[in-house]
Amino acid sequence: MTEIKDQTFLNAVVDIDEKRFVSCKFKGCIFRYKGGEWESNGRNTLDAMCTWKFEDAALRTVNLLQRIGLIPIPNPQASF
Repeated sequence: MTEIKDQTFLNAVVDIDEKRFVSCKFKGCIFRYKGGEWESNGRNTLDAMCTWKFEDAALRTVNLLQRIGLIPIPNPQASF
């Protein structure tokens, strides 16, 4: 697992699989997760503009959890 420490990510797509983030800052980022291992030490900060993108095994897991009712299915009519 690759450790990434004390870095700032600005408006970046951040692949988080097989990474450990330590004391990093994320601003306006997209976290891309495919289902691999990852760690966070809890001292990272991210702003409200950061979002998640699930792919591969992670996306299949999200879809399963939605179908069995454990997480809500997003309403396509909702707007900000």
